[in-house]
Amino acid sequence: MEDGGLGVKPPCTLDGCERPQHARGWCNAHYCQWLRRGDPLSRVPAPTEADHLARFMAKVTVSSDGCWLWGSTVNSAGYGVFSIGRFGRIYAHRWSYEHHVAPIPEGLVIDHLCRTPLCVNPDHLEPVTQRVNVHRGVSLAASYAEATHCVNGHEFTEANTYRRPDNGSRCCRRCKADREAVRRLGRAS
Repeated sequence: MEDGGLGVKPPCTLDGCERPQHARGWCNAHYCQWLRRGDPLSRVPAPTEADHLARFMAKVTVSSDGCWLWGSTVNSAGYGVFSIGRFGRIYAHRWSYEHHVAPIPEGLVIDHLCRTPLCVNPDHLEPVTQRVNVHRGVSLAASYAEATHCVNGHEFTEANTYRRPDNGSRCCRRCKADREAVRRLGRAS
């Protein structure tokens, strides 16, 4: 099917298609349509929003506490994944929020107010910054953010707290001064 030994294939024989021939005189796309459906020109209509919603809700189970639990594909972090189209994938909770409430503003993440990663109930979801989401959680960063005293027992007051400009984390000024004094003593000896 090559033209003159130059490696250039002639176009698909179907009207209006300029893609190079693959087999039977058709391009790869038309040939695959023929293999799947018996007709190189057959088209399956694109799914509508209602189709996506019906497929989405078929994967949801409502629990007694009001959570809509995702019952399909889950990633390694325990969050549901919803496939849209051939290669489109989105977190199920993000799709649910965007479909039922509104688009998620740029730079925000979705916080599960119920603390259930598989929940896709839009009433249990809220867009927040990543920092707020982490601080609301049960991680080490969240527990540190709630702390009222440093590890040595000094209270985090306005006068005793230093906030790092690079990431906003807190440091105890008293502990920092103590470390600096020890460092100076070590140099002097």
